[in-house]
Amino acid sequence: MPNAKRLYCRMQSGCIAECKAAVLPLGVYTNGDMNDFKTTVSKIHKGVCQTANFEKHALNNSFYNVKEWIRLIITYEPLRGINSDILSKNLITDFKDENEALKFRDEFDKVLILSVSQLDNIQKYTSETNSLYSILKKIKSSNFNDVINSLSDKTGRTFKDSYLAKYREQIINNLVTEIKTHKRTK
Repeated sequence: MPNAKRLYCRMQSGCIAECKAAVLPLGVYTNGDMNDFKTTVSKIHKGVCQTANFEKHALNNSFYNVKEWIRLIITYEPLRGINSDILSKNLITDFKDENEALKFRDEFDKVLILSVSQLDNIQKYTSETNSLYSILKKIKSSNFNDVINSLSDKTGRTFKDSYLAKYREQIINNLVTEIKTHKRTK
């Protein structure tokens, strides 16, 4: 069976999530050096293939009676512009075979790429009536910030409503204690 890190299912819809430690290297930002981009491309390519293979396997075997999957690649940091024509065309230029490049392009278009911080931002809006799947589907067909702003307007939820909010003080206290301890040892 193909490898998938996380599955989230509800009724006849599901989300296949694959985590990748992908970042845009500094050289991409500072010099526009696309050679620095190759490690990121490699990780995204692997994630696209993993989610595509799992979806195919899941649909062929009627996993969890899910009829529709959304593929999600979760990255360490936001990969701004990854879906833009400029960067996404670079994702396929390394492929020698035109058929393979076209197949990858088709699979890449079916994937939603979000960072951990973007997922954290989404979670406060999930509820019984507003599933993770439905939010991801809106983001896939729209713009992340537009969807978040719309959800914020509709729900009135803020960071205080998030899962992490109840741990905020504990996290900050632990960080401050560690910083003070580190400074004393220098």
